[in-house]
Amino acid sequence: MVKIPLDNLRDLFNQCDYYEMVLQRQLRHETITSNHADPPPYGDPWCTHSQTVAYFDHQGNFVAEVHQFLRPDGKLGASGLPDPKRLFYNGEIFWASH
Repeated sequence: MVKIPLDNLRDLFNQCDYYEMVLQRQLRHETITSNHADPPPYGDPWCTHSQTVAYFDHQGNFVAEVHQFLRPDGKLGASGLPDPKRLFYNGEIFWASH
């Protein structure tokens, strides 16, 4: 595993376009944890869920793990985008240093 700065991990996640691939169903996603955010992020309604979600390719290989806030209307809260925590790229797993 390769530890990199969080901003670099976000840049790599965005360059790989993983979230768009999930939206286009080129990757599948699986919710690992989902709990009521207490309190919800500023500006998000009650019953917003704090989630950890894993992304996989269609062969079942791990691609990425993200954190996100899912609003009751099905949209992502907070920034409106998933926040990457780990991702697989060029044969390595990258994760964020804080």
